[in-house]
Amino acid sequence: MARDYATVRVLLVGASGQVGSPLARRLSRDGHDVVATADPRAAGRARHLDPQLDIAPVDLLDLAGMQRLLHTSDADVFYLLTDNTAQPPSDCGSIFKDRRSVKRAVSFYNDVAPLLVNAALQRGCRKIIAGSHTAAFTPGSTVRREIDVMWKDGPGLLGQLARATERFEEATNAVGGVILRYGTPTGPGTYYAPDGRDIDAISRGRFRLPEDARGYQSFIHVRDAVNASVAALTAAKGTYHIVGDSVQARKWVPTVAEYLNVDPPRHVNAVWYAGPLRMRKHMLTASAPVAADQTYKKLGWLPTLPTWQQQILTPL
Repeated sequence: MARDYATVRVLLVGASGQVGSPLARRLSRDGHDVVATADPRAAGRARHLDPQLDIAPVDLLDLAGMQRLLHTSDADVFYLLTDNTAQPPSDCGSIFKDRRSVKRAVSFYNDVAPLLVNAALQRGCRKIIAGSHTAAFTPGSTVRREIDVMWKDGPGLLGQLARATERFEEATNAVGGVILRYGTPTGPGTYYAPDGRDIDAISRGRFRLPEDARGYQSFIHVRDAVNASVAALTAAKGTYHIVGDSVQARKWVPTVAEYLNVDPPRHVNAVWYAGPLRMRKHMLTASAPVAADQTYKKLGWLPTLPTWQQQILTPL
């Protein structure tokens, strides 16, 4: 018998993240009974955004705390997202915090999420929805689709992220869950908001563009990411790409500069993006385009802002 998802009890991990925060509020407004975890350092802000939300200040890597919450929540639906937030422009160490955020995601995907997926199934959760990403595909200009896997042989932290992501996705697939691979989020609370780090860097002439900036980004506005995440409540098991169109860095960065009426970004040798900036170098010079054709058909969802110009420039 088909489950009626008109009103359900939801446990959402990651309500302090770029997608998780607006998603928790949306699910609550839609009438669902939502319990959401937030980074203890950000739980107060999450409560301020929606005082009606039941926010549990549990760290993403606190497996025991997550298991206790899962045990008491009696959830019908379990969303697992990371709690990565966009670092503010004023934070000079934000690139290094990005790296720490990726390391946290690796630990979550490897050591916490697979165990939570299995525990949720044992507790009787009827739907498991896993938030993944499109950041670690094999480089190149070939379009990556829902059937493609991550770049497990990638170097350093990128390879670690790819392998951990595959472990998380395999655990979700094994229990018949839904995997949402989100593209690069834009809109409020992201690096591409008017006060976001990357837009701020472009507007101040501080953004450095590698000479060979042929890497693709597949953006998605947080509003559309939330809509897709809600649509996943009734989705069949499988992997879905939550993206609009893809664009090369050498195109979108100068376009944003022109739109803001500022000088085009300074070009630097890719060697400039060494060490802790290596993942950013991959994004700007080598990351592959991502398609969502099958997702649009199977999920019954289309982004309201499908083009990268709309996704980035509309919020500005």
